[in-house]
Amino acid sequence: MTDKWNSSNSYEYFMGRWSNLMAPVFLRWQDFPSHKSWLEVGCGTGALSEIISSTCDPKHLTCVDPSDEFILKAKERNLQQTDFLVGTASSIPIDD
Repeated sequence: MTDKWNSSNSYEYFMGRWSNLMAPVFLRWQDFPSHKSWLEVGCGTGALSEIISSTCDPKHLTCVDPSDEFILKAKERNLQQTDFLVGTASSIPIDD
C-alpha cells in the first residue's frame, strides 16, 4: 500500500479541494495588507498559494515545501511573481 500523502494528485484530491474552499475565508478573516512579500511554508500543491496570488495582490510570493512532487504540482498553477522552492521550515532555501 502506498502513502497517499506522497502523491501530489492524491493529495490535491483529498486536501486541495478543502483548501480551495477554506483559503479565501481564511484570508478575508486575516485581512492582510496588499502589495507585501509573502512566505508560505508548507505550500503543498499550491492551493493556498493560488488564492494568495489572486486575492491578496502580493508584491512577491515565495512558497516552500519539502516534497519535490508537491512543488512540481504547485508550479503547474503558473502564478505570477511566485517562486516555488523545495525546503523545510528549518531550512528555507533563500537569503534572510
